[in-house]
Amino acid sequence: MLISLTNPSSSTAATTASVGGKAASLAKLSGVTGLQNHVPKSYALSTSFFQPWVDAILTNSSSSNDYTRLLNGDITETKELEEACQKLKSQCMTLPLTTSQQTALKELSNIISTQFAHSLAAVRSSAIEEDGTDMSYAGMFETELGVSSRNLEVAVRRCFASKFDVRVFLYMRASHDDGETEEDGDGDQKNQNHGGTSDKAGGFAVVVMEMVDAITAGVAFSANPLNSDRDECVVDSSYGLGISVVDGSVTADRYVYDKVTKKMVQQIVGNKTEEKRLCLVEGGGVQTITIEDVARQSAHSLSKEQLEELVKLVGAVEHAYGIPIDVEWAYTESNQLMLLQARPITTLFCLDDNMMTAAGERRILYYDFNIASEATTTTPFTHMDMTLYCRMANVFMGINDEDFSMFKKEPNLPMFNAETRQYVNLSFFFKFMSTEYCAKEAMVLDPYLSSLFASNDCDRKRYRSKKKWPKECTARNFLWLMRKIPIKKMYKTGKRFKKNPEKAKEEYLKVVENDMAKLKAMQQRGVKRDEGLKQFSVELLHC
Repeated sequence: MLISLTNPSSSTAATTASVGGKAASLAKLSGVTGLQNHVPKSYALSTSFFQPWVDAILTNSSSSNDYTRLLNGDITETKELEEACQKLKSQCMTLPLTTSQQTALKELSNIISTQFAHSLAAVRSSAIEEDGTDMSYAGMFETELGVSSRNLEVAVRRCFASKFDVRVFLYMRASHDDGETEEDGDGDQKNQNHGGTSDKAGGFAVVVMEMVDAITAGVAFSANPLNSDRDECVVDSSYGLGISVVDGSVTADRYVYDKVTKKMVQQIVGNKTEEKRLCLVEGGGVQTITIEDVARQSAHSLSKEQLEELVKLVGAVEHAYGIPIDVEWAYTESNQLMLLQARPITTLFCLDDNMMTAAGERRILYYDFNIASEATTTTPFTHMDMTLYCRMANVFMGINDEDFSMFKKEPNLPMFNAETRQYVNLSFFFKFMSTEYCAKEAMVLDPYLSSLFASNDCDRKRYRSKKKWPKECTARNFLWLMRKIPIKKMYKTGKRFKKNPEKAKEEYLKVVENDMAKLKAMQQRGVKRDEGLKQFSVELLHC
């Protein structure tokens, strides 16, 4: 029931299934060469510790019914939702302890009293689904700081009770509603409700970590979560415990550091009017101290040397995990850097591997072809979607060949299909045209796209491709493509529009009116049994 996460001889037993996501991550962190001395002493109360409590809730007809309804999303009224959750949480605080649970808590209390600095601990949740690559559950469960051995049991119960908090069920419901599905063995889709049947088997553990009396702490991201730049490390920092940064009670300092060039990209000093510090008197806990010194409020909370050390360690964590990582960290009075938690960043915008540039390599700017002012979709495309949009592009360009596709799976081409989206390689087009020209030409067709070209983010100097032409872009292929596209018809239409815009607009509106009438008629009749979806979609596209 009690597993050491920082002792190499026992940390191998710290799997996600046995100790949850956060604890398993700490065990991995402490096993990375060069990081062992930066991880505080940590233990886990495993899922087997909490299983008797889970069983007690599920075997009670009343609480089991409430829990099942919460998991299934059957309770929608806010008041009823809160009452059901509070009922379960209250039950958690009075559940009986088994003999094994009592033994584990007694052993852990002794460790806190004799081995932890200041005889204080941080008690944090570690659910199986927590800190995963898909969902982080960040801030969903309870954390107890400055916990003494005397208050250990209550802190553990509060963490477990937070498993049944309203925000946890709302988070699961929102994630479920986002359409997270997977296929079962029969090819059918089933819901990935992260609080479903696997949750009923237990799925909860707790981390008990030596409390770090931080003078400066915060969060570091090995990739920039604001723009998904993998070369940039972002650090948020403030005085005292990192909870001030996480809960937003202060405006933290922010540092954006280029890991490749080892140069500061941006630094913003926040207004730090308070700090949270440990109560080192008997009983422990956390106290909030007002920062009276105005100069200290607006001073940097990290030195240049500390920032460089932190970025280096965060880079080592990212290398060990093989993915971008979010790290909670703290500096002690003795200037020792401690790593308190590491979890995958789940908010980065992901591109296909063949679209990603290597670290330090000149960036490529892509435009998502299906983002438009009036008809926008941001969800991943299925194969059927991709086929439909390829045909749509053909119709838009006046190409009648159904087997022809302007989009291939090659990112170096001007336009291409990724795995789930379609893109335009703007870096390629910037070889020949300016952003000002693109913004002007796009204004009539798509004001939103025009605004993107005119924005500061669309920097031609930074993104203009210096590579040679793609091998597929030959004169022969160009002439072949030009034969497919009715260039002459487009030229005449454009010339007529420029000559008499008002008349062209009237003609255009008549065409739209006619097509809308066709669409309405198609909507009313639906797909004919002898027609088939393909024929219907072709007619729809032509409208």
